[in-house]
Amino acid sequence: MAVAAEGRLRDAAGEGYSVAWPYLRPADEDRQWWNGFVYSSGQLLTLRQALSRYEFARLGFVQPNGRPLADQQRLVRVLCALSTRYLPGVLGRVSMPPDADELVLRRYRASTNTLDLLTQAGFDPVRLAGTADGLLAQAHDDPLRDWLPLIRYAGHRQGWSKLRGRSLENMWRRVAAEILLRAHEGLTADGHLDPLPDLTGAACWSAQHDRLTPRHGDAESLERALAERGLSPRPKVLLLVDGETELYHVPPLLSELGLRTPQDVRVQRTKGSKVNPHLIARYSIARASAERSARAGSSTHHRQRC
Repeated sequence: MAVAAEGRLRDAAGEGYSVAWPYLRPADEDRQWWNGFVYSSGQLLTLRQALSRYEFARLGFVQPNGRPLADQQRLVRVLCALSTRYLPGVLGRVSMPPDADELVLRRYRASTNTLDLLTQAGFDPVRLAGTADGLLAQAHDDPLRDWLPLIRYAGHRQGWSKLRGRSLENMWRRVAAEILLRAHEGLTADGHLDPLPDLTGAACWSAQHDRLTPRHGDAESLERALAERGLSPRPKVLLLVDGETELYHVPPLLSELGLRTPQDVRVQRTKGSKVNPHLIARYSIARASAERSARAGSSTHHRQRC
């Protein structure tokens, strides 16, 4: 931050590569010296492509055109421009240096004009949704793809940041896509862009089904995501039995029928006919009934990639 305030930042991409770059610490510098390269999270999204281009160059191959590189650089610029405005809302937290003025930051976030930011980044607003879809499509090739409906409810610091490898990389792609899509929604509210497509009832998978904050009626709630993966504390069926004899015989019978986990059927002893089963039923299924009523009228289709 101090270097930026003093105007001593330079764009290394414009200087070209040189073996004379001072990567090593001079003998007269203390151990706090460093090589001075600063990366944004947006640049790390393009790291694989950069390493691939480096390998081609090392082997003596010349890239046919510079368009992919230009597109990646444009993506990095637009993410840097929009992140201060939208990233805290995506991650659910604000991160700033110790000496930063939080009030100034909040005023900036409230007063920034998205169109101006896109102009500074040299990014066409019409490309926001398409670029986000491309990021989401890349992230769809993920070993934890089927767990995304549950992972999207996890927090950043104590949740999905603990992932490693390709799954963590894909989560950052989804974060980048969410920044672009929120910018699109903001411009839609101001009348500058058409609304994003409504995916409610869609029969086929599309990239925006994998948004971190899905905006369609078929998106899985946390309760539904837990239930679909056998993790919900609430069973699908609550079976009330009268006494000890039934409690002894019914679970083995259910096991023979393949209903072995508490998430399928939970057997609850009522200890006689004086217990009001309605109270137990309300506790167990009220939330599920309310959720089902809220979704009434909208059909849920199995999605397959088209």
